[in-house]
Amino acid sequence: MSEFQDLPPLLEAANQLEAMYRRLKGLSQPDFRTQRILDELALLDELELAYFLERAYIGAIRQERAGQWVLESLDDFSLLREKMAPKRLMEVTRLADQDELYFAAESLSPGIMAPKKPPRMNSHRDLSELTLGERRFLAKSCNMTLLEKLLVDPQPMVIQNLLQHPRLLERHVVQIGARVPTNPDVLMVLARHPKWSRRYAVKKTLVQNPYSPGWLVMRLLPYLERQDLKLLQQSPRFSARFIERFLTIKRGPL
Repeated sequence: MSEFQDLPPLLEAANQLEAMYRRLKGLSQPDFRTQRILDELALLDELELAYFLERAYIGAIRQERAGQWVLESLDDFSLLREKMAPKRLMEVTRLADQDELYFAAESLSPGIMAPKKPPRMNSHRDLSELTLGERRFLAKSCNMTLLEKLLVDPQPMVIQNLLQHPRLLERHVVQIGARVPTNPDVLMVLARHPKWSRRYAVKKTLVQNPYSPGWLVMRLLPYLERQDLKLLQQSPRFSARFIERFLTIKRGPL
């Protein structure tokens, strides 16, 4: 798809995106807001929807609020996929591939690099005799020696409590996010934590972990700096053309 073919449909999609944002941004209930977005997207035809998703993602890369708002509201895109009939989903994905709308295609069917089921993992050997409830209790206010051992706990409920520990540092959170193999649900706890999910080092670590769900990687990619995006060019998760387009948008307007 050439630049001249690309521009008019994306401009129309940008207008649709901005109009939707103006109409719905005042909705404070996240679930209701997401449902309204899904209802409006259902009114678009397949090609319009493919271009809308592409333009929303481009907006997120450019740190435009409307694009970020749509991606945050759609979260893992599962509700969007569920709302579409299988035939419509296939057609939107086909059109996105045909028009080289890499972000729309990847958002609807993100590549998965990790095994579907991670291997069985245990807590630290020194804590192996403790129950899940005991480890959850300790995670809230234990000493630093225990904290270090709880960093490798495979249970998301333990990690959720550990993230509230008053002495937890960013390097500890990065250590949790970088562990391989790991429980993907633990990574989800990091990604949805109101404090730690905002840290750049945490976002980068989650993108780089092969056990992060593909949709989560797609959500976080727009926040990465160009030097970190370049490191993904050798990743089997995305095509080289996908990363090249990403870097082009990071450099400036299409």
